[in-house]
Amino acid sequence: MAILDLLAVLLPFLLSLLGIHMAAELSKRAKIFLVICGIVVSGLIFMQQTMSRNAHEKEIAAQGKTIEDLKQTIQRNELQNIADMTYLKTKLGDYSSLGPALMKLAETSADFEKKQYENKVETDHDLYVQVVALVKKIRDFSKKYSDMEEQSIAAQMSTNWNALTPAQRQIKWSQSNQEIIRQYYDKEREFQLGILPDARYLREMLIQRKLPEPHLAPIDQATIRWVLQGNLAGPSPELTFATYLEQFAKPLSGR
Repeated sequence: MAILDLLAVLLPFLLSLLGIHMAAELSKRAKIFLVICGIVVSGLIFMQQTMSRNAHEKEIAAQGKTIEDLKQTIQRNELQNIADMTYLKTKLGDYSSLGPALMKLAETSADFEKKQYENKVETDHDLYVQVVALVKKIRDFSKKYSDMEEQSIAAQMSTNWNALTPAQRQIKWSQSNQEIIRQYYDKEREFQLGILPDARYLREMLIQRKLPEPHLAPIDQATIRWVLQGNLAGPSPELTFATYLEQFAKPLSGR
């Protein structure tokens, strides 16, 4: 390609040189001046073409490097996703083996809470007061974990990702994902052990009072069933459950 550039410059110059040599009316000094001008112009053209070609080659090389870096980043992301999924599956496996024990502990706690409430819940008013207190406890519990989630998201947003190397970004992203997973399991475990036994017993007491259950959409009915089983899958299902208990106990407020 450099030879073609040189020929593109030399051929016009040689032709103009031949024309100058054949022009009889020009003096020798004029011919020399025109030759020098032709050399300078041809040199400038050749220099410009060479610089343009070098700049183009550098741009292509930079694009190639960018594409290669992007491929490597994608590969690292895929490997990290596999690692995160493996971690999650391991946690799910641990949870599935631990789940029955936790639920057994929750049932034992429920029996204990039942005996405690049998001494406290004597009237409709007593039952209503206990339900209101539990509803507040559930909402405070939900807010606590919602605030923790917002703090995790804020930490991610405040991170200067551009200042990190690809490897550092992967480590930071993996740590953030694992923290979210840990918060989810902490939230569900705390609910199962600290709230669910009370909720099951008070709901049973409301049913025994033959109160009408709140009218719920099918999706909310499914949410209530899942929560009663100790599952908090989805966006804040505990708040749906708190509203359900509040509405269920509302007829007792005037008694």
